[in-house]
Amino acid sequence: MNQNTFVVKLINFKETIFKWYEKREKVIRPVFKGIVAFAVLYLTFQMFPYHPVTHLYVILAALSLISAFLPFPLLYYLASGVILYNLWEVSFDIFAAFAIFLVVCAVGYFRIDGDYSYLAAIVPVLFFCNVGLAFPAVLAVAIGAQALFPAAVGVIVYFFSLSIKDASLVLGGTDASGVGIGLQQVAKSISSNKLFMVMIISVCATILITSLLRKAFYERAWLVAGTIGNTAMVCLVLVGCMYCDIDVTVWLVIVEAVVGLLLCLTVEFFRGIGDVSRAEKTVFEDEEYIYYVKAVPKLKVSQPEPNVKNMNESLYEEDQNTQLPDESTKTEEGESAEISEGLETISSEPSETEESKSSDTSEKDADKTEKEPENPTSSGEEAISEEQTERS
Repeated sequence: MNQNTFVVKLINFKETIFKWYEKREKVIRPVFKGIVAFAVLYLTFQMFPYHPVTHLYVILAALSLISAFLPFPLLYYLASGVILYNLWEVSFDIFAAFAIFLVVCAVGYFRIDGDYSYLAAIVPVLFFCNVGLAFPAVLAVAIGAQALFPAAVGVIVYFFSLSIKDASLVLGGTDASGVGIGLQQVAKSISSNKLFMVMIISVCATILITSLLRKAFYERAWLVAGTIGNTAMVCLVLVGCMYCDIDVTVWLVIVEAVVGLLLCLTVEFFRGIGDVSRAEKTVFEDEEYIYYVKAVPKLKVSQPEPNVKNMNESLYEEDQNTQLPDESTKTEEGESAEISEGLETISSEPSETEESKSSDTSEKDADKTEKEPENPTSSGEEAISEEQTERS
């Protein structure tokens, strides 16, 4: 019983947060996008500090304000512009090579599925802040396998920034007329960096394993995927560093994995953990069959909304109802009176028309009698009869 009440409290807490966010979404969403854009662009300038900019904060604030009201994938193109702006001061060949890389990524993948292209700008910043290993499993839980390519591009961009530092030192001590020296140094630095290979394999494998386990058809797969994904990431990083003889801080990798697991649980909580209304998958078998069951419960617990009633207003309305007649009865009585008057006028109209018709016919008969001429034959016969009477 206590467990059920705890689950109900969790669900009510989550729904309260959702309702609060829905009421203020038009304000929270642009503010969040602007803050993220400002942080990403500022840290990108710190990763590529080769072209100092006057009034940097003003420019970043303007770009963040623009990105706050535009689609979030625009952040990838803004960060790409910042990187190219700084690479122009390092070497033209490095600038051209990186520009071709960005165009290939944009045309080959982000043009088709560009909803998560902003990850290619956020992942390098996370590695720059030494928290990059805390997010591969989170990306797999929150987005899925679609986060694989943007995350890989982000890892490449981060290690590319490390190789640019070595190339800039080399170019600073050589003649500027040498074409291709910087690009050769960058290619040599990336190919010889064993940590780059370990990190990109670990990140891609973690995202792939976690996304596949999360969609697997067994009970609580969505809960187990984050744990297995972060554990696999720790194992891949430690084994890869041991195999390649790379110095790595073990406790820092474990802490990042624990933080990633907590973030996975947080994401799953807001996506349905502890919610009795979410669909569950289970597998069981008997002697002849294996049953794959997807249970979709009908129950959904929601927090009851308070119904506040003002007693003074209700008493005032009752007094008005007792003193004043109902407006609906008034309207009904008025409509019935209008209908009866209409019927009386309709019944009186035929008598009036009959009287008018009879008067018209009598007038026509009088006119006919007045207009008819006297017959000459009848007047002659009357004169002869009068003469015969006189003679007699």
